[in-house]
Amino acid sequence: MQKGLVVANPFRRPQVLVTANRKGVSVMTSEQAVSSKFQRERNPMVSAPQIPLAMVSGGETVKVLSIRGKDEVQRFLRNLGFIEGAEVTVISELGGNVIVSVKGTRVAVSKSMAARVVTG
Repeated sequence: MQKGLVVANPFRRPQVLVTANRKGVSVMTSEQAVSSKFQRERNPMVSAPQIPLAMVSGGETVKVLSIRGKDEVQRFLRNLGFIEGAEVTVISELGGNVIVSVKGTRVAVSKSMAARVVTG
């Protein structure tokens, strides 16, 4: 046998992990699964689905992942309490506005502003 040559064991079946998610079915080897789990543990935001705040249903609590838009828009939303990592609870939708609870305060923002807040 040559040095540095890797020989697969023909009697050992490769371990495969099959999972179902929103996007369909995912198939990966055990090594890929371990790597994927390690990445999620190091950075939990990697596996979080990203949903605009405007699409979150009433009664749900989500975390702010980021804010999209120009600097003035980002500053405005941050001043209202929408900062990365903050928990936001959607209370209701009323007349094109989204009413949320952020940092213990109820805030109403337009759907277009709420669409700029990325949650997970």
